Amino acid sequence: SLMPTQSREFLESSTAGDRSGSFGVLFEVTAKRSILIQTFAVKHFGGNGFNFHVFTKSGSIGSSYSDASAWTKLGQASYGTLSSTLNNPVTLPSQNLSPVMLNAGETQSFYIACVGNYFRVHEESAGTVVENSDASIAAGLNKYPYDTLFHSSTQGLGSTKYMFQGKLIYSYGVEPPSASPSDIPSVVPSISTEP
Repeated sequence: SLMPTQSREFLESSTAGDRSGSFGVLFEVTAKRSILIQTFAVKHFGGNGFNFHVFTKSGSIGSSYSDASAWTKLGQASYGTLSSTLNNPVTLPSQNLSPVMLNAGETQSFYIACVGNYFRVHEESAGTVVENSDASIAAGLNKYPYDTLFHSSTQGLGSTKYMFQGKLIYSYGVEPPSASPSDIPSVVPSISTEP
């Protein structure tokens, strides 16, 4: 079947803070218009055995950074070897991930984890945001060291935060109606009893 293709947009997250290794980064995306988040491109240092897992939850990260039950898994992607100079960042295949729809003003938290190898984040101060006219990404938390997906070792709970490095890849969604249509006509038709 022929389906219309949606053009892909992206928000690049590339900040100037100190480079750091991460086995998991948690961050918040806020939509400025309706977007369908399809996948992520993740910057890494190269190496072997990358097993990426992507999770999400509505709203802010809050205190659920080590609570697996608060998160929904969107999918995963594995790579035997990644070169630090080729395919960096690596784009996780969108067919491996469930898409996430966000309407304007909504915030969604994401957790990108990697079992087997670490990837790249940058240390930033609290309040650091990257944005374009469609969305913003706020710096969040870092999981390091690592042995389970929701390891209790969490960095970034103080004034130093960690920014995802790579790309948020999305398409434009359909904006919901600003007001729901009324089921009752505003003018009731009159019935004449005249012949």
